[in-house]
Amino acid sequence: MILLKPIETFTKDGLEKAFKLYEIKPKDSVILLDASGGGATTAEMLVKRGVKAAVTCTPMAHHARETLTKYEIPIIPTDNIEIEWIEGYPYTKASNLQKTIEELRKAERDKTLEKLKTIVEEYREELEESAP
Repeated sequence: MILLKPIETFTKDGLEKAFKLYEIKPKDSVILLDASGGGATTAEMLVKRGVKAAVTCTPMAHHARETLTKYEIPIIPTDNIEIEWIEGYPYTKASNLQKTIEELRKAERDKTLEKLKTIVEEYREELEESAP
């Protein structure tokens, strides 16, 4: 079992408080109890801290999601992972976390591949239409 280091609010103050309180360091996974307040700047704070994954209890703003995705930090909704609360702290099995991260990365690769296929198909169609 590993501790998902809790961040109460996804704000600059909330992050700084959690960084000090839980000593969040590279390769740690965090849980955003309220992900709604964050944007690109707060997401960059997590990126600079080197977190492995961000589990979210609430929806995250588009700009924050975009920033974390850009730096390949998985965003995992709590519905996608088993969390056990032990003495008020959120824990998950390391194997479950790794499996969920791998599934998300595969889904992201598949989505990108589909986008590329669509672009190529559209380009071929344009070429065929413009051919004499």
